[in-house]
Amino acid sequence: MTPDRIGFDRFIRLRWLDETALLAAGHRDGDVLRRAMLQRLAHDLAGKEAQQKTVIQLTRIWWRVPEAHIALRDEALARFDGCASEDRLIFHWGMTLLAFPLFDQVTATIGRLLRLQGSFRQLQLSQRTKADRGHNTTLDKAIPRIVRSLVDWGVLERTGDVGVYRAGQQLTPAEPALVLWLLEALLLSRGVDLPLNDLLRAAELFPFSISFMAHDLTHSNRLQVYQQGREMMMVHRVMQQEPVG
Repeated sequence: MTPDRIGFDRFIRLRWLDETALLAAGHRDGDVLRRAMLQRLAHDLAGKEAQQKTVIQLTRIWWRVPEAHIALRDEALARFDGCASEDRLIFHWGMTLLAFPLFDQVTATIGRLLRLQGSFRQLQLSQRTKADRGHNTTLDKAIPRIVRSLVDWGVLERTGDVGVYRAGQQLTPAEPALVLWLLEALLLSRGVDLPLNDLLRAAELFPFSISFMAHDLTHSNRLQVYQQGREMMMVHRVMQQEPVG
């Protein structure tokens, strides 16, 4: 998906993401997944069009992914059923970053505003997003739906003031492998090597408490650290080659 496309323009409940991932892992069939999710959403959403558009978004996160994202998707699906709900959110977050550049941009802006102010106004978020993307009437619907989704996911909370939000409870990944997966997803979404400190402090990872050192990356066969200049440590994603023969 190109960065200028909106993509994420529906309200997405966390339990819908859970159901989509579990069905994708169990059936590995796009048609079965789509039909099953349409049946589930019929109980929650009025109108065929709303149900169909929501399923399109859910399957874009967990099934209809570019070839470059398949290895990460499949690793997440293999681990998903055995994960606690807090750790499942890591997989949802990474796959949504990969699926929708707007989600990446909005959550990065939220993360920066929370660091600076401790809370943010949705109007402020919209103004900053439109300053980067230009005015688009679709953004007027998409941004509130992203924020509403993040509230449902538990990573944002409403305050006593209308349209003002603060961070929810920060989540600490249960094991280093989950952190490695999330960092790889973020690096892949950016499409460039990143300084290690920038990667660990990326604003779009605001819901997660990440404590990690360069040597921890030695446990990954897809991430490598190299030195640039005297002090800067860079992180590179290694492209996996298909076996010959």
